[in-house]
Amino acid sequence: MVDQNELIGTWKIEVPSGAYGDVAMSFDKGGGLRYSTHENDKEQIIILSYRLEGEVLVTDQPSAPRQERTRVVIEGDRMTLDYNGKISTYRRLL
Repeated sequence: MVDQNELIGTWKIEVPSGAYGDVAMSFDKGGGLRYSTHENDKEQIIILSYRLEGEVLVTDQPSAPRQERTRVVIEGDRMTLDYNGKISTYRRLL
């Protein structure tokens, strides 16, 4: 089970990929998530809400409501996400 306090902060993808690009995620204590991608000197920001259900991160984008579920594992300063079999690993920045 993942504790919300473990999630709070900013995480950056370890190896940018075609599937996700150069991604950073910032989780706040109030259930807010800022998901940003960087590509060709452009930044795209998506504002989401989130909650944890055990080891599942449930996100929702208020401007286009639809819940997404991603398995999350946090070990120290590393977070691994499994979204429908697509694995991505992040390092804690802050």
